[in-house]
Amino acid sequence: GILLMHAWWGLNSFFISLADRLAVEGFVVLAPDLYGGKTVSEIEEAEKLIGMFLWHDVIKDEEAALDFLLNHSAVQRGNVGVIGISTGGGYATWLATLRPEPSAIVLFYGGSDQPDNASKTKAAFLGHFAEGDEWEPDEGVKAFESQLQAAGREVTFYFYKGVGQWF
Repeated sequence: GILLMHAWWGLNSFFISLADRLAVEGFVVLAPDLYGGKTVSEIEEAEKLIGMFLWHDVIKDEEAALDFLLNHSAVQRGNVGVIGISTGGGYATWLATLRPEPSAIVLFYGGSDQPDNASKTKAAFLGHFAEGDEWEPDEGVKAFESQLQAAGREVTFYFYKGVGQWF
């Protein structure tokens, strides 16, 4: 099973398409709409949209989505991963610190803003980050990577040169 966490744009056609592509590959995918059907395409709109929702409410929805996946008959017990893109990476990382079930977390340019919580997760991490990203500074990503390693977690982070956020 895969829990797919959308970016601050909302559950737009890109994330629906990605969920469909993963499903075609044989995964049971759940992409919860954390913003109640609202989507945007401009940064200023996204900043306003994300400000309308409290992280604690969003994480409750995310935990409910995880529970749904864990209880789905087609999902093998204990075999759930989370993919988080941009803001969704933050949700994915936070979920991994709250719940022991996610075995793998894949981050795309987001989710490294919680290095102090690295010891609270049991998940393996794979991360893809833009080098020099103004939204996800290299220092923070590297600190998170170090904290995960120090906590004994399997972690592989890639940094891509010459690309920006949302590469």
